Amino acid sequence: MIGLKTKNQSSKAVNLFFSYFTLLCAYLIGSFPTGWLIARAKGIKNIRKHGSGNIGATNVARFLGVRYFFLIFLIDCFKSFGALWFLSWLGSSEKIIFFAAGALLLGNTRSVFLNFTGGKGVATTVGLFLFLFPQVLAVVFPVWIAVFIGSRNIGLASVVALFSAPFSAFFMGASTQMLLFVAIAAQWCIFLHRDNIRKWLRER
Repeated sequence: MIGLKTKNQSSKAVNLFFSYFTLLCAYLIGSFPTGWLIARAKGIKNIRKHGSGNIGATNVARFLGVRYFFLIFLIDCFKSFGALWFLSWLGSSEKIIFFAAGALLLGNTRSVFLNFTGGKGVATTVGLFLFLFPQVLAVVFPVWIAVFIGSRNIGLASVVALFSAPFSAFFMGASTQMLLFVAIAAQWCIFLHRDNIRKWLRER
């Protein structure tokens, strides 16, 4: 009995180690500063000192052109999607996948490689939703398109689309765990747009 107990404790310790290791890897993958590196490769030493100061697709595209918006957006989107797909392929539990999704988003917005600054997490969040609950994008994307056409403002379109995500997930019958994640991820990204939101309100 003592040997069995020790074996179970060792197994739990190993599982705990791999769980933490998985979350660390997810955070580091999310932290990979795609926009900053691409801008640097194209001659902009520190994109954070230009435009809005953000490393995301929108700000980089202001200086390098619209094709870089799509390049950076797609890399960040499929980086998060691919990481969750790989964990699922390995047979990771749903709990680990949800925590890894949070670590990916945290890494993108608070990158260890950029002194815990980063992007606003929109592309990463789209990738997470695409894997975890793709149905929600059937509402979020048309909302984004409609607001963008009306305002010609990518940031405003992103905020409104993100705001609609939890409501869409709720009416689509998302589980409590899924709904909670969608709400937290969306509200975190909206919070990171707070300076832009204040600016838009002042301009009204």
